[in-house]
Amino acid sequence: MQRNAGVREQASELEERTRRRDLVVDDATIFAFYDARVPGDVVSQRHFDTWWRTKRLEDDAYLDLSLEDLVATDDTDISAAGFPDWWKVGSHELEITYVFDPGSQHDGVTIEIPLVVLNQLPSAAFTWHVPGYREDLATELIRSLPKSVRTSFVPAPNHAAAALGWLSQRPDVASAPEGDTAPDTISFPDALAVALRALTGTDPTGQWGDRELPTHLRPTLVVVDGGKEVARGDDLAALQRQLTTTVSRTLTKVNQRASVTGATSWSFPALQERLTTMSGSTEVVGYPALRDEGAAVGVVVLDTAERARASHARGLRRLIQLTSPDPTTWVVSRMSNATKLQLGTSPYPTIPALLTDARLRAIDTALAALRVDPWEVRDERRFAEVQVSVRERQADTMRGVVAYVGEVLSRHQEVSRQLATMTTSYVTDDVREQVANLVYPGFVLATPDPWFERLSRYLHAAAMRLVAYGTNPARERQSADVIADLEDEYAALVGTIPDGPLPADVAGVGWLLEELRVSLFAQQLRTAEPVSAKRVRQAMSACRR
Repeated sequence: MQRNAGVREQASELEERTRRRDLVVDDATIFAFYDARVPGDVVSQRHFDTWWRTKRLEDDAYLDLSLEDLVATDDTDISAAGFPDWWKVGSHELEITYVFDPGSQHDGVTIEIPLVVLNQLPSAAFTWHVPGYREDLATELIRSLPKSVRTSFVPAPNHAAAALGWLSQRPDVASAPEGDTAPDTISFPDALAVALRALTGTDPTGQWGDRELPTHLRPTLVVVDGGKEVARGDDLAALQRQLTTTVSRTLTKVNQRASVTGATSWSFPALQERLTTMSGSTEVVGYPALRDEGAAVGVVVLDTAERARASHARGLRRLIQLTSPDPTTWVVSRMSNATKLQLGTSPYPTIPALLTDARLRAIDTALAALRVDPWEVRDERRFAEVQVSVRERQADTMRGVVAYVGEVLSRHQEVSRQLATMTTSYVTDDVREQVANLVYPGFVLATPDPWFERLSRYLHAAAMRLVAYGTNPARERQSADVIADLEDEYAALVGTIPDGPLPADVAGVGWLLEELRVSLFAQQLRTAEPVSAKRVRQAMSACRR
């Protein structure tokens, strides 16, 4: 009876997974199962015990129910194949639970993710859902397409099934690593678009609608630490960005021997590029990197190689600054009077604050000129070599940076003077907002390459736009509308990103908009790269994948 109770529990769980209440047979069917096996002359418990004592010696499983006996369908293998108990990705197995409770916040599939492995998971994999729901997911995505595109995929369920069949035969497009639950190199919507395009010639890429998918088609990802829920959502990439600081703090705690703080010289062991440790039975992967602490540097273990590289570059820059003579006095003594006046107009609270940033930027510039990859500077010997090379050229490089900053501030002043003489309009409002995003306290160090060297051109283009304003208002309005629409779309994209630094691809769209402004309002200055409204939208679509 205990074994049969376990099988009945499996059948009930199968109903939850398949979202069907008609899956388990009724009591009459179970009665018929026993009636067919127990002899007719067994009419009391004593009769049964006597009969069963002999029968069980012949076949102990004679009265055992199987899943096939309890499930009123031929699809008895879907529990293992389509609705697994564990989401397998790499060396990790994440527990899956199923709830069939439409309207409830717990309805659907929940995948539990330990915080310490969050950084090791590929976000694309979880867009595929468990295999048993993929056809329904594909159908709903097709139904979300604009009508002009959707008509190429009618009826939606047939095209969904055909697309999944096509993908199963094309491992070059999407295939899961051996043993994994889902592919991890391409998202499900992107793979579906490839299949539909191959089958029909119509490309739905990037045109999936915004309507919300049914709850059970959006797996809930629950991040836990020590048994406690830390966060939940249906977008792994968003959770990874949201919990970057938390994950890094946890990784650093797990790898206490690798952490350092308050260092003013390279006084710690060489840093590994990738650190693998065990937390209980869980493999934890982190990336040791230098961290800029302002008056010192530290060593932390970060969650991704990308973030580790960024932190390490800033930390290396600070450590070079802390261990090198300060060239600021020499630079100031050779500064032109015009540059001195221009620096006085900066949005920085003080000129020394601006010069401090200019010195740090000069270190970055020197490293780039020396073709030094900061990530590869990971021990004391290599640091000493690089520090000497940078120190030799730091003063002249800083002098060049300060001169260029003076040019940028001169352009900024030119635009500010023009704005001060003009009546407020949509053009002046737009330009004020634009230049405020280009020149602000901290811009000298915060503006990444190659866009720092383009600031002067962006400001020059803004000044030219103000001069041309009024000579051709129709063209101005048309170009302004293009920019306004794109900036609204960009703001919506940025709004989907958790607090913290923007991902590099998202930040890049903002700079692409600056190039588009040059193209629209000051074509004679020429753009640094091909740009159009279509290219900007394509870049934003790529960020959403």
